[in-house]
This record gives sequence, structure tokens and C-alpha cells, in this order.
Amino acid sequence: MASTSWGNHSFESSANPVTVQVRATGFFGANEATADSNTVECVTPLPPGNISVTKDCVACIVDNGASLGVTIRAAGSVTNTGTPGVDAPITGFDIVETAADGSPFLIATFPSDFSDPNNKLDPGETVSYSFEYDPADIPGGAAIANAEDIGTFDDTVELQNVTLQFGGALSGITEATAMCFLCVPGAELPDGLDCNPAP
Repeated sequence: MASTSWGNHSFESSANPVTVQVRATGFFGANEATADSNTVECVTPLPPGNISVTKDCVACIVDNGASLGVTIRAAGSVTNTGTPGVDAPITGFDIVETAADGSPFLIATFPSDFSDPNNKLDPGETVSYSFEYDPADIPGGAAIANAEDIGTFDDTVELQNVTLQFGGALSGITEATAMCFLCVPGAELPDGLDCNPAP
């Protein structure tokens, strides 16, 4: 039995996986003596994606006239924690808030609600977000300097509908929960947060 090699060949295809068939034909003189073929499926590994989300928040007192209210102000960031040249860019995600009462609502969608020049979050890149909402009213006369009268508010942001440029597997931190304490004068607050009235 004789054998021979036919060298290396390459071609480009947008399919993944792509099916390749090779066929070899043997001749005796001008006549075909034998033939055989083999089919293989070539799968290209897709680059993975890595993501992380953070959140900080404070509970701010708001004077509504007849009663005192509480406004939750929150801020955080979303980071593609992947390695440049190895991991995939992130092309989309939703930031969804779930308040203490269990009500979810959409905060922002990437990239439409962010100013990103290439509309994707490349490995190592970070975008910031902020928002506020009113969870409840406090009865008039409550002592606004007493955190026990106001209470604390736990809430969570979650990254949903995360998409990668090449459709690979996603890993990382997609949820962040924070306890929103009462903002009192002189308190040290996380970056990007304050309890001053919004302009």
C-alpha cells in the first residue's frame, strides 16, 4: 500500500462550524482505479467574554412639604474584565435595577444610552452609570437625622441580555447589591454620589 501527502491548504469561510470534504482518486494509466473521500467538521473556538458590575448607593431625605420622602441615588460601573487580544468585546447589555420591594426596572441599555465611540466595550474598558428613584414616603415629623426612623434600602442591579461580538461564552460578575444608608451631613459618600438637590 502506498501513501503520499498533499500538503497544507487553507481557505476562508464565515461559517462556524464548516464542513470540509477531501477526495482522493487513484489512476492506473488513464483509468480510475480507486477513489476515497473523508469529511470533517472544523470548529473555530469562539473567544470568551468577561464582565463585572459594581454599585454604590445612598438614601437621601427629600422634603415633599406635607411629608418627608426618600430618594435613592445610585452609581456604579460596568467593566469588560477580559484580556485584550484574547477575550471578546462586549456589544450589548441592559442594566436592570431591582428595588427592595422587588420591582425591576430598566436603567440603561448599552450602547444606545452610553457615549462609546465604537459602540462596544473592549477588554479593559469601563463605562459608568447613575440613576435615582423614590422608593417610599416617610410620615411627616420623622426625625431626619435618625437612620432608624428612615431605615435602609437594599437593592440590586443586574446585567441582562449581555452579547459578545463573536458569540462566545460569558463569565464574570453580572449582579451587584448595595445597602443604601441614610445620607447625613458630613458623611463620606462613594464617588459620584451626593444628597444635594439635583439642579
